[in-house]
Amino acid sequence: MAILDEVPGIEVTVLVNGRPATEFDDPDSCGYPVVSKYIEAIDDATFKIKVKINPDLYAWKPVSHWLRARTGIDGREISRSVIKPGTKSFSVKGEDVYDERSKDSYQNSFKFSAIKRVDNRSEEYSSADLEVSPDLGFIQLSLDRWHVKKRAKAQPPATLPSDTDTTLEIAEEALKGNSATHRTSFSKIGAVQKYDRVTGSRLVGDKGPIAVFQFKYRSKESLKHELVIPRTPSPKSKQAISQSIQNMSIHEVQRRSRRRNERLQASIKREFNEIIDVNDEEEDATARASKRSKVTIDLTED
Repeated sequence: MAILDEVPGIEVTVLVNGRPATEFDDPDSCGYPVVSKYIEAIDDATFKIKVKINPDLYAWKPVSHWLRARTGIDGREISRSVIKPGTKSFSVKGEDVYDERSKDSYQNSFKFSAIKRVDNRSEEYSSADLEVSPDLGFIQLSLDRWHVKKRAKAQPPATLPSDTDTTLEIAEEALKGNSATHRTSFSKIGAVQKYDRVTGSRLVGDKGPIAVFQFKYRSKESLKHELVIPRTPSPKSKQAISQSIQNMSIHEVQRRSRRRNERLQASIKREFNEIIDVNDEEEDATARASKRSKVTIDLTED
């Protein structure tokens, strides 16, 4: 769950196939009022965004207000909703659409779909790809404190002006420098009820959203490549190293040990009690402060 210490009581989670997505910190997060996380995008998995509000922690008062939630995915504004005071949970399950011709309202659910990078896109499509590519793989939900001025009778959901193209083929050139591996596609899941319509404005004194929750979704391979998920040696590589040592003769082990010790002794130019980095890399300041003699001999390197 994504939280902001400056706005206690509110947490936002992306549910993938009904379960909370594992979150990883975004090293490029810019700080309050924004919190940014990475999550894994699973091919063809459906997802929704859930907001939880703890009434014992979130300050609905002393200034009485509603919350306005604006949700954007891949650079498109998907929904605008208001949350009544005292509400404990709220979900964005899909994009609500009103069909002017049929007068029907329905909802499109969210789904992760893998992007296919192509080299032979036409010039027309490549230009369009350049416009959409910077925001691919990006979910954002922002919250404003909202003063409701007027409430109207139930109306069909507003049709938001947006580009509905969700092609999965993107020009390779347009994605240079972008690690996006997926985009969100939509599938119709059924009719939706009519909503009360409200008008209002941000609370006086608020200069922007009180909280912005961002989620960058990528494939597991991309998360590892970007070092968002730490890489760990495979069992096979560990086994191979162990096996290589076992296959050495006692003379070979002794020879490598002597050679490592000779290199170590040649590099000692400091006081006896200092820690020496065998790899000649810069010492860690904390390690230097400990002032203990420590030598590690790696028998796997020649």
